[in-house]
Amino acid sequence: MIYRSPVSIPAMTGSRLRTLRWGLAIAITAFLTIVIFYTRSLGASSTANPSWVTPVVPGGGAAPASASPQSVPTHGAEAPTPTTPDMPGVPDGGHLAVAVIDRTTGRQVIQNGDERFPAASIVKVDILACLLWQDQRSGKRMTTAQMSQAARMIEVSDNAAADALFAVIGRQSGLAEANRAFRLTQTVPGTTTVHPWGQTLTTARDQLRLLEVVSDPGGPLTAASTAYILGLLNRVDSSQRWGITAAAAHGATVFVKDGWLAEQSDNWLWIVNSFGRIVERGHEFLIVTLSDHGRSQNAGIAAVEHAAVAALAAMRTR
Repeated sequence: MIYRSPVSIPAMTGSRLRTLRWGLAIAITAFLTIVIFYTRSLGASSTANPSWVTPVVPGGGAAPASASPQSVPTHGAEAPTPTTPDMPGVPDGGHLAVAVIDRTTGRQVIQNGDERFPAASIVKVDILACLLWQDQRSGKRMTTAQMSQAARMIEVSDNAAADALFAVIGRQSGLAEANRAFRLTQTVPGTTTVHPWGQTLTTARDQLRLLEVVSDPGGPLTAASTAYILGLLNRVDSSQRWGITAAAAHGATVFVKDGWLAEQSDNWLWIVNSFGRIVERGHEFLIVTLSDHGRSQNAGIAAVEHAAVAALAAMRTR
């Protein structure tokens, strides 16, 4: 999403920048000491580095398109849960959550996994998964127009395309129904009048589950549907390939979707989220990073990137 604020957001002072850098350094140290719980991977792939090919979808490929400006709605009636005290890596009063699973080894890290955040544009993956799930049930196939909208929605985070597909799935009720099937138990569709999907409240644990849904062809979605979603995530525009990508090893294959908006109800401070799938030698990571109350978009990006880097570094050393 691209947001142009209707109000002027002041530049960060030198002291704020120093504070942020110190906080991010603490974040790396803190996450490297997270206890990694060893569990069996449910439905994890046995191959460490599968080769992904851009899927061929009936009806032809989607045409390229440019992103649209991001409007900033206010919170719905339900507010995020209280923050964990002294959360590292974000300003005072902010929130940060990370959830990671290595589908090769079954190891996982989850910190603040049940704390709710506005989803911003990462919910666009949920919208597309919902549409494909509905089509599977009804025996339909995406139209050429819908595939073009899906490509714009995921690859360049186009909001108008998301609005159109959100309407196709039945808006809040359609998204909620699919999420019950996906077992996203803590995700509540947004109810604002402008881009309500962006104000969907969710948790890192639920988004990790969504990544399992879109990565596992043995789940609620067919192999063709998961391949289609992963193909779009693999082709996200280079200007929007930040966040979890900072944690990827050299030569890794990365499937990513980011989300960001300045939150009116939080004095125009920033919500910055990033999630996706990283496939590298010996590992297949699903990773979610959520944050809010950032002093700037760049500060939020730095926070989620440092969290992702620290979490995967800890996973690789075990």
